[in-house]
Amino acid sequence: MPPVGKLVTRGPARRYVKPDAVRAKLVTEDGRIFRLSHTPTESTMTNLALISAEIERPGVKPLLQRDRKGLVTLEFTHTEVGIGGQTVDTKLQKYALLASSGYALRLSGMSGLEGRYWWIITDFQVKVVQRNHIQRITAAECSWRFKEAIPQFPPVGDPAPRPDQTSPAGASKGTSTYTVKSGDSLWAIAAKLLGSGPRYTEIAKLNNIADPNAIKVGTVLKIPAR
Repeated sequence: MPPVGKLVTRGPARRYVKPDAVRAKLVTEDGRIFRLSHTPTESTMTNLALISAEIERPGVKPLLQRDRKGLVTLEFTHTEVGIGGQTVDTKLQKYALLASSGYALRLSGMSGLEGRYWWIITDFQVKVVQRNHIQRITAAECSWRFKEAIPQFPPVGDPAPRPDQTSPAGASKGTSTYTVKSGDSLWAIAAKLLGSGPRYTEIAKLNNIADPNAIKVGTVLKIPAR
């Protein structure tokens, strides 16, 4: 017997069902979870390597500059199947809405390499492979393409705050404060208060936070101007 999951038998066909804990999930910046019915077995990532460029300098050796070319990309295909003949129409519609939302997300239940980045969905395609007698979809192949989500920094020289804006005592001009609550993350706070999850780096820098994943409930954070 396998160490996890269970073996499901229906007639002559037998299939191994993974427990929910090891199924791949798409987790958005605001904490919503979209579980895939099957974890993809294959994926492709690009732009992981650093490239080197020589910068010529008069009278001295060239300077070797190393940088990554472009943003990391990821793509994979997984099969969405309704259990016991159930339809997957509603789930596919939720995926389509997620793909068009522009939310940044992370992948859970896959490898550490795929899970280390924040991603933006750049393409989502559905290939219907099976329908029931009333033409509802019971199985489909879902193809995803992602691009690395990067921090978005405000332009140099923030605009002056509006006259109705006030700053708490001790806060810098143009900033406000926020008290960390249970379930908060810097990304979710940035998405909620600044309108952009990747701006969590600004909050971390303003509050001298070395590890953005280690914020404590009750901490009062300074929030930069929106």
